Amino acid sequence: TAITRASKRGVLIKGGKYLEAISELDTLALDKTGTLSTGKLKAYKVEALEGYTEKEIIEIAYGLEYHSEHKIAEAIINLGRENNSRLFGYKDVEIMPGMGIKGTRKKVTYYLGNESLVDSIIGLESCDLDCEETESIVSYVLDDKTIIAHIHMSDELRRETKEAVSSLKKLGVKNIVMLTGDNEEVASKIAEELDISYEAELLPEHKMQFIKNLKEKDQTVVMVGDGINDSPALALSDVGIAMGAAGTAIAIETADIVLSSDNLFSLPYLFKLSKETKRTIQINIYLSLFIKFSFFVLVLLNATSIALGAFLGTNLLWLAVLIGDMGASLLVILNAMRVGRKKFHSGKMLPKK
Repeated sequence: TAITRASKRGVLIKGGKYLEAISELDTLALDKTGTLSTGKLKAYKVEALEGYTEKEIIEIAYGLEYHSEHKIAEAIINLGRENNSRLFGYKDVEIMPGMGIKGTRKKVTYYLGNESLVDSIIGLESCDLDCEETESIVSYVLDDKTIIAHIHMSDELRRETKEAVSSLKKLGVKNIVMLTGDNEEVASKIAEELDISYEAELLPEHKMQFIKNLKEKDQTVVMVGDGINDSPALALSDVGIAMGAAGTAIAIETADIVLSSDNLFSLPYLFKLSKETKRTIQINIYLSLFIKFSFFVLVLLNATSIALGAFLGTNLLWLAVLIGDMGASLLVILNAMRVGRKKFHSGKMLPKK
């Protein structure tokens, strides 16, 4: 019943055990881009270096990212289209998980990615102030020798993020941590705004290791994400939740629960539904045992009712069979049907108090 009602509100649950596990969570891990934020990055500044023009940099980046499905790739592809840039083909295109992408054109290998990519190709120590942290998201364009451009992008939190996180805390979710590949400064600013902890500059394997470390401490971990980089962590967590509308196919396939509405208020609804379901199960167990025990006592009384006549004894026996068995089953079913029937705010997923 709970799973059916959840599906009608855009929350697709692949099994009852996942709904139950949510009520027992110790840590909620949230990806940033596409989960806490809109994921719709916009490139607003291109700094061309080493004699390249802005037009040339946009063409290089456009051609490289045309092969990628990442949120950053979407922003750069849009930038290329807005500038009517030429789309050049690249050889040996390779996506470098958690770092960026590379490809070869006219015997020159170009790279586009984050600081981890810069460090792996030329080393951060050789960049000086070119790699200085900012509060924007920066992608670096490189050739085999040096950084040839910075592309600055901005990303905004979803308008419901702050209220949804606050609602989760009110529901008893105490340990909420943001996992992101963004730099320390960007991550700390967002975490401070939401009043949650964070881990910055993480590669996919780092996110997975973070989840693994928590599980080794016997913690129940719920992970929420939307991208290819989140898939290993989603698979390893006790419950993986994917943002459906903005999520990649692999993240949705890996996840145990899919939020098809992409509304973060689905999370408080899901946690409240999980607690309500668990409470209803417990009530049903105790209710069933109480009814069975009560009529078991009546059956015992039936043995002493001979002195009151055969009529009373026969009726007590039938009463125990009909009400004690069928009645208990009906009460349990009716009580279970109450789960998830509360009314909801218009446009939100959070139940009214």
